Amino acid sequence: YIADPRCRTPHFGDTEPGSRDRSPMNTTNHDLDADGLLTLANIVHVMLADGKIDDREMELLRSVAHRLGLLSTPTVEELLEIGMSMGNTFSSPRGPQLCLAECLRVASADGEIHDTEIRAWKQLAISFGYSPTAAEAALKAGIEALATTPDPFDAIRRSLKP
Repeated sequence: YIADPRCRTPHFGDTEPGSRDRSPMNTTNHDLDADGLLTLANIVHVMLADGKIDDREMELLRSVAHRLGLLSTPTVEELLEIGMSMGNTFSSPRGPQLCLAECLRVASADGEIHDTEIRAWKQLAISFGYSPTAAEAALKAGIEALATTPDPFDAIRRSLKP
């Protein structure tokens, strides 16, 4: 899967002028591709936690792939393989926060964040090196942000800052 060089990396919640420099995925196309695939693989992991992937979640997964600059969306099976082979190492220091925000957005796409999705999300945050307490605070901040905005990235990022 190749990143589209014409795709400008979105700001993912950063709205002030000059915020492009702070974009979580402001990296080379190769890095964007690897980080994007890893983000998508983790999204699938969280989506599958409730035992099903519905049409809204799949549409949001395709939307995330497009926003991350991927020319095509891998299949769920391919993403599961990618997730198992890549580990959880992002080239961008903000990659884990972006991944957590996107996972939360997709988990809420069906109108409800299931307990199993919450557990999977927390386990993912802990696998990125965040403490259980920090993961819980970020989850709470992200859910509260989703009540008023479609993108919880800033709330998650702020709650995970040291």
